[in-house]
Amino acid sequence: AMVVGSALKYPLIGGSQECYDNLGLAIKQFESIVESSDPPASSEKIPDSLRPCTPIQNIQDLSFYQTQIFGAYQGVVQYNMEARGTTVKNLCEAMTNSSASDLLIRLENSIKMVYPGFKCLPSSFEQGVVEPLANTSFSGPNCDMSCSSMRQWIYQSCNEFGFFQTTTSEDSTSNPFFPFAAVNSIAAGVNVCAAAYNISEYKSPRANSAGLAANTKYGARDLISSNITIVNGNMDPWHSLGIINTTAPFFDSGVSKESHFAQHISDSESIVFIDGTAHCRDMYASNLFGPDSEPIQIAHDHIRANVGAYIS
Repeated sequence: AMVVGSALKYPLIGGSQECYDNLGLAIKQFESIVESSDPPASSEKIPDSLRPCTPIQNIQDLSFYQTQIFGAYQGVVQYNMEARGTTVKNLCEAMTNSSASDLLIRLENSIKMVYPGFKCLPSSFEQGVVEPLANTSFSGPNCDMSCSSMRQWIYQSCNEFGFFQTTTSEDSTSNPFFPFAAVNSIAAGVNVCAAAYNISEYKSPRANSAGLAANTKYGARDLISSNITIVNGNMDPWHSLGIINTTAPFFDSGVSKESHFAQHISDSESIVFIDGTAHCRDMYASNLFGPDSEPIQIAHDHIRANVGAYIS
């Protein structure tokens, strides 16, 4: 959530401090109304398309409901300017549009961009999380972009990574979604793993005395290999877990008392840290989404040179 917040402030991609501040105020106002009613979010003060589709019955429903709003922003930031859809600039234009004086209406307008046609927000943990993830059937042949891989991805998160998209942080001043307390590592992580995969007494991914087994096996931030170009975008919410510049604001943010793996770069490894870009932006063809920014051009040149050196 903190990386998402930093993206919403970043002028290079259409963000601004006003956008960030207005969103933070809107989320605070929204959550206050959600908590003031019984069951939660049953108040008529909530704009129509932001109301839950089904009554919120427990903390898991509440977490899933809050995730719809956080996930809308998180998804846009993660894939910003990598498709023809909504961008950070679009969201911030909605949140700073003075023609709508009510911040909740601005929030609703921004969410409508991401979920066009939605008349309410999904709010059933059982129907929206457990049932889809418990479905073991494969997507049909030639499914292309409609292929579903969420069951595999979330299982890998549960079994190996141990990181989930949450809104909790120690610093509320850099996290506009801080009021969404139910989107935490228990409700949005541990309980999802236990319910979706029928794992009794699930606590965390596989670990050993040194930390998470996946990290100790593959080297964590000290990769056991050579000739690697390590690419991240500084607006990608996932970059904070990766091998990045030591001067980056989120360097070492994945370190905890339970899991501490120091970053080390060998002579044959190279970091490419792309300003203003999101998830996997370097993997798209040049100028696919219009003229590439200077950071993208520099990154592509660096990657081409490295690959050429590897195979020469």
